[in-house]
Amino acid sequence: MKLITQNICDRPNYKYSIYTETQLIYRVEATKGTFASLCKIIVYDKYGIELYNVAQKNFNKIILRLIPFMSFFKFSVCPFEVYKDDIRVGSIHEKSNGGCNIIADINGINYEIIEQTEKYVHIFKENEQVGLIERINSSINNAYDYIILLNKNIPSEIVTIFSIIVDLTWNYGCRRNDINFYNGIKTNYHEKRWNLQGKNLNKNWTPKEE
Repeated sequence: MKLITQNICDRPNYKYSIYTETQLIYRVEATKGTFASLCKIIVYDKYGIELYNVAQKNFNKIILRLIPFMSFFKFSVCPFEVYKDDIRVGSIHEKSNGGCNIIADINGINYEIIEQTEKYVHIFKENEQVGLIERINSSINNAYDYIILLNKNIPSEIVTIFSIIVDLTWNYGCRRNDINFYNGIKTNYHEKRWNLQGKNLNKNWTPKEE
């Protein structure tokens, strides 16, 4: 299965449209976490009905990560709490602040998201790769879009949440034109920049169709 996460409105209020290759399936509204606010993500279906509400709740942890050296400790990581129909169904958190490795437990299923390079992000379910996210230049604004490949049996709305967190958390403190990060064209990536966590990360991964 292939999805496209399109960033249609940049800061301060982020908006996204998520498409299959043929149609719109989700809309997302989000706010980016800063020293003054917590991150929040709301996923809607194409008719505007809320599906998931994902939000950071502990402002004290945001303060802790701003204190020199405190951000190196796991207790300063601020998790995202995941709600569906006002019922908590899981949580998502970075292994360490800025570590480019996310752990999630949603509906009793364990996921892990690892950024291999500045372009490719891998999604694992119970230690098996089930998805691949590719970061690309947005065609409509100063931001990034995301191409998502995933196995058909993986909930697409959950992977949508992951792609939004990747955009809000791992955009290196800049949007595309803030600095000449990719020289206008995304071709110069730092391969294996991050700790690969012992996983076999294949940027040519393809989804299972069954």
